[in-house]
Amino acid sequence: MRYDDRMQYRSALLTITGVVLFGFVAWLIPFEWSQREATIVQPLTEMERVIWEGEVFGVLESGNALALERSGGLGAFVANLTESVTSIPVGIVRVTGVHGKDTCAYRNTVFAGECVPQLLDAELDQTQ
Repeated sequence: MRYDDRMQYRSALLTITGVVLFGFVAWLIPFEWSQREATIVQPLTEMERVIWEGEVFGVLESGNALALERSGGLGAFVANLTESVTSIPVGIVRVTGVHGKDTCAYRNTVFAGECVPQLLDAELDQTQ
């Protein structure tokens, strides 16, 4: 076997191996991961003003954002609070804000695998 023939054989083998590896990696990534950002449970108009009531179950260390569990077990991420929260409020709270895009930023830590609506420029009121 000549040197040129061996190089062509190696080149073809590397190309086939690359295609197979790419296909395997693409197969490993579930299709739903790539479609998750587009999935919206309850469509809202972006930049629509909303009022939600629920229980706070997490606050970012900065105090500028919190995780809210609304009725029916629906989650929401509240960002850019007008006033920082120093501790987790107890009981039911009312949050008024502007609906931004849905977010998947904390789906694997706070929201148990779910993408949730995000409120921006929100005000927090203690109701109970």
